[in-house]
Amino acid sequence: MKTLKELAEPLVDFLKNNYHPHAAIIVTEERTVVVEDIASTPNTN
Repeated sequence: MKTLKELAEPLVDFLKNNYHPHAAIIVTEERTVVVEDIASTPNTN
């Protein structure tokens, strides 16, 4: 987990400096994608 955290820190910094709190980065074997939530609400009973 320590290595994963160290690898993720530059991506977190990139988001903070270039995007807003509703943006996220998804990393897969095939690509890295910046995504954005347009609308979200929790599902509760």
